[in-house]
Amino acid sequence: MKKRLISFFKSSGTMIFATFLAIGVSFFVFFCWQSGILRVNNDSEALSKNRIERINLNTATVSELTILEGIGLSRAKAIVRYRDTYGPFSSVEELLNVPGIGEATLSQIRSYITLS
Repeated sequence: MKKRLISFFKSSGTMIFATFLAIGVSFFVFFCWQSGILRVNNDSEALSKNRIERINLNTATVSELTILEGIGLSRAKAIVRYRDTYGPFSSVEELLNVPGIGEATLSQIRSYITLS
């Protein structure tokens, strides 16, 4: 059984077929993507092109916060937990008090968040 499997993959016809199949699938996916049939969901791209409004830190849900670049599920939960504990944010810089949010993260998302 093992010898047959190895000889199957060593045969040049099978390798040529596999190569053409891989190339064909690649072209199919590329042309579907180019024609709009295949869509890629890229939320950070939507933010950068201003297709959505800024996210309000005082009303945003966990799932809305995860749209922000660098804010995953745990950081989003920490933001909501902080807001629930201490009340609404009074400044964007107050995000620095949230565990896991530092200067780098704040500078990355500053232009995409608001307080009102």
